[in-house]
Amino acid sequence: MPNRALFENVWPIASFALLGTCFNAVAIGFSLIGIAQIMPFSVQFTTIQLFLFSSLISACDPVAVIAFFEEIHVNAFLYVSVMGEALFNDSVVVMLYQMFSKFLAMGEENLLPVHYAQGVLSLLFIACGGALLGAICGFVAAFITKHSHRADTANPTTVFLFAYISFLLAELFGISSIISTTVYGMVTKQYVKENTEWQTSMSISYFVRVVSQASNAVTYLFLGLVLISIPSHYDVWFIIWTLVFCTIFRIIAVIVQCLYFNRFHYPRYTVIDQFILCFGGLRGAIAYGLALDIPDSVEAKPMFATTCLMVIYFTVFIQGVPMPYIVQWLKIKREHHDSNLMAGFHNICNNYTRSAIEAIIGQKCMHSCCQKYERINAKYMRPALIRDKKRQEFDASRIVRNYSKAAVSNAIAEMKFTDLNKTKSDQIELRERHGKEN
Repeated sequence: MPNRALFENVWPIASFALLGTCFNAVAIGFSLIGIAQIMPFSVQFTTIQLFLFSSLISACDPVAVIAFFEEIHVNAFLYVSVMGEALFNDSVVVMLYQMFSKFLAMGEENLLPVHYAQGVLSLLFIACGGALLGAICGFVAAFITKHSHRADTANPTTVFLFAYISFLLAELFGISSIISTTVYGMVTKQYVKENTEWQTSMSISYFVRVVSQASNAVTYLFLGLVLISIPSHYDVWFIIWTLVFCTIFRIIAVIVQCLYFNRFHYPRYTVIDQFILCFGGLRGAIAYGLALDIPDSVEAKPMFATTCLMVIYFTVFIQGVPMPYIVQWLKIKREHHDSNLMAGFHNICNNYTRSAIEAIIGQKCMHSCCQKYERINAKYMRPALIRDKKRQEFDASRIVRNYSKAAVSNAIAEMKFTDLNKTKSDQIELRERHGKEN
């Protein structure tokens, strides 16, 4: 994930993940309660039990959409919007699920208004604690890789070891392990990557991708097996109303937030972007894993788990499978990887110009904050965490990276051109030989 694009669009992403998820959970819960008053379902449930279900069914997991976006190199703005929401949406859903689980254990008749306030504050503590823990583990991993460059096998081990440590510590302290691992990855990408050789860095990248693809395959294989191996309870109307409310409130949440952010945020969400965000709200393994974690004392657990599975099947097959064809039909803007050094340099100058305009008009927006962070990063953090780095007032690493990308792209293009000419010359030579033989 491009870190800078994520930070520049952090407010829309945070809004989609936090406000959008909370709105979906609350709206789906109240809507199903209203329907239950009109036409009772086959299994009775309490209000807290239903909100436990509505919180887990709000988890979006657009794995298929993100994988296709990576394949076709969709523009960074839409990619980070979908990817960022998927990452932080899962953590918000888990926190909401844990909060309602505690309410369920306390008993609905024992709940007071102060308990709801404590639940909201606990969400902030869990999220901020996970981010802080992930950053600390990332800084420690960067510091270790800075001084272990002579041992080639130590750096990959350090990267994976501290990723697992950040996850375990987050689970131990009861904070968000998803946010902790995500922030750890952002920090290691910023510092650890420059402490390792490019062969080691590529090996780590491909190993993570292979493990990710294998995990996704095993997860969906498991989702197919549980359909016949776990006791289920089908309530057709409950499934239909859940699908209807998930779709309706997803569309409402996306459109309302996009209309708000389009007033002052750039780039703006086009109609096509909003359609992709609405249509890409797939449900996945997180939702079903939480459904299986519902206490057995809940009478409606089989119905909740079965409904969750049906929603996953519907969104994955009906919405996820045609997504590549829809993206190609809509002709979504793609990311053009400029191999021209001057194009990258102009983008950097554009960012500095925007931050200067913000300083002149007296507003501290995202570009000013990013430039301030980059100065602190170049002067203090990079020299402390990256090998052979000196203190600087200006971080020129982005220019160097653009130059490296341009050099590699030109070399690849030159090799392809050389191979093409060689192939043509070989074909001409074979034809001449064949003509002489005849």
